[in-house]
Amino acid sequence: VFWQHVRRYRPLFWLIVLSITAGSALDVVVPLYYKDFFNLLVSGQGAATIAPSLVRILVSILVLNIGVWLAYRLATFGNNYFQPRVKADLFAQAYDYLQQHAYGFFANRFVGALVRKVTKLPRAFEVFADRMFWDVFPLTIRIAGATIVLYIFNHTIAYILLAWTMVFIILNYFFSRWKLKYD
Repeated sequence: VFWQHVRRYRPLFWLIVLSITAGSALDVVVPLYYKDFFNLLVSGQGAATIAPSLVRILVSILVLNIGVWLAYRLATFGNNYFQPRVKADLFAQAYDYLQQHAYGFFANRFVGALVRKVTKLPRAFEVFADRMFWDVFPLTIRIAGATIVLYIFNHTIAYILLAWTMVFIILNYFFSRWKLKYD
């Protein structure tokens, strides 16, 4: 149900996805510049020789952080336009479906309970979209980016991080399934 309404706003959806991808990817790149900065700082060279390089690295860090900020602001702007429209479409679909019922359906039910059931669908979409856009998707990009960066510098540590991430996700999945019985 959600996807058929999201498809109507496909450009906004992709704006959000690409902005979050760009912001998360730039977030992974910034520490590499910090590494270069501190490596150059402790290199033992004279202050006059390394000062221009340090300033260049600091300006690069500033530009990258501005890029991260812009990417996330663009994603937030798109999200603030996207979610209310999809929620309004879901409300309309739920009310249209509700109006197709017979008179007896409404006579035997409390109106407040019907309204509450109708509002659950748009709220569920909002919670789901927020979790996917702002938690799961950036985390996936950061884990992939960190693994790639580690692989460039040290293959063994990258494999260990990837294995630990998989073990952690699998254990959390099974624990959540087990815990769901008791909630």
